[in-house]
Amino acid sequence: APHRRFSEQGGLREQGGGRDAVLLASQLAAARPQVQAARADAGGLRSRPSLLFSPSEAAELDNEAIRNIGVSGLQELLAHEPSLGRFEKTLFVRGAAEFRRENQTAEVIRSLDGSIRALLGAVSPFFLLRPALKVIEFLIRRYSAHQHNVDALLECALPYHTTLQFVRLVQLIEPQGRWLFLAGVKKTGSPLSRSVLAGCCLRDLSVLQFICGIAKAETAGRTAVNLFLTVSCEALASEGSVTDGLALALMPTLLEGLRAAKRPDMQSASYMVGSLLSRKALLAAEASDTLLRVIAQYAPRADPAPAVLTLAAVCHFQRPKELSEETFSAIAKLPSLPANVEALLGVLLPCMVQHVAEGGTCGDDLKAIATSVGVGAQVPCVAEAVIDECLRLAHEDDGPSNSREQASAQQLHALLRALALRYPSQMDLVVTDVLKRGSAEGAGDEVLELLSVTFRGTRHAPVGEGG
Repeated sequence: APHRRFSEQGGLREQGGGRDAVLLASQLAAARPQVQAARADAGGLRSRPSLLFSPSEAAELDNEAIRNIGVSGLQELLAHEPSLGRFEKTLFVRGAAEFRRENQTAEVIRSLDGSIRALLGAVSPFFLLRPALKVIEFLIRRYSAHQHNVDALLECALPYHTTLQFVRLVQLIEPQGRWLFLAGVKKTGSPLSRSVLAGCCLRDLSVLQFICGIAKAETAGRTAVNLFLTVSCEALASEGSVTDGLALALMPTLLEGLRAAKRPDMQSASYMVGSLLSRKALLAAEASDTLLRVIAQYAPRADPAPAVLTLAAVCHFQRPKELSEETFSAIAKLPSLPANVEALLGVLLPCMVQHVAEGGTCGDDLKAIATSVGVGAQVPCVAEAVIDECLRLAHEDDGPSNSREQASAQQLHALLRALALRYPSQMDLVVTDVLKRGSAEGAGDEVLELLSVTFRGTRHAPVGEGG
């Protein structure tokens, strides 16, 4: 039977034979990819990625409808965060409906991604509110944020990792790289637990650093700070001994948080993380000193108690042998220290005594702390440390450093007299004990001379042979 086929001129004509059938089959085979692509596009029109709607419902909404949804969400959020208004004339302009990412220059795309990240960061504190989800819906539909801005979306949503809204968002992305662990959330539809997230942070420190970055952002809300606090503490608590990598990953954010006097939530969280880190890890002397200095320098002057308790915890667990003058000075300038910080004073004051004896310039700071704070049970420890250093200096041979040693001795003598004025009864016991110890060790005359010179004219001056 004759076959019909299109002529080169576009008309139909009859042709016998099987050669044309073979030609037609080859033409159909060549056209198959285009046909399949067209079918895929048609199928795509019947389903759209959506945070708020089912795929079929989302497919019924055109670009203008999606823009209206996004703008309405933005308008509702303005009541909570007026600064969001700046995005209405950029990301939400009517021309955005015609935006095609593939037609843009690299500079335009960088600017777009920066704007999307800034908007998501500002929306993050309101992620669980429907207006915020409307805004994110618009970004997903209009700019394909679920494909091109995965990190920005997770910066916004990760603080809410235990919620169904987070699960819904994860189901729209394709987890890759460090986010591969979210494939389980996408598959099962189960929220991500804190312990699992902490475990992922231990296996891949870049996830922990990502969480730290969320908490450091100026727009970070309380939920983002809580994420940093809970995941950091969970990771620290689950480690038998904290690795250097974990400590190094936490330290930059920890120090920045301690400096965040204008963000009380972040500063309080950093106090807790710093205390736990100091208990679980042996820090280098320089790192420990930096930690103490930053805590003291940025402690809230109206209520320094949390900062001081953190200082006490760091001193208790790290047991620093010496501290820099800058750290001494920062601690001395605190407006007040509560009386229940014996761990801090027990480490700090002997270190300061030794520092002064070696020519340090923190004598005034040492005197201020010892006489303005309720030292209490630390008086014998501090006083005996001062007397020991005075005796050591008295035995030093004359030499180039003699004048410096004399100045140190004068500061230590002044400290003893100040302690005697502030704590007379405790110092009576100290003087008696030191004299007894000196006699037992065969150094009674030297001790007697030192105490006589230091306390001449006061009630603590030794009298006769009875001391």
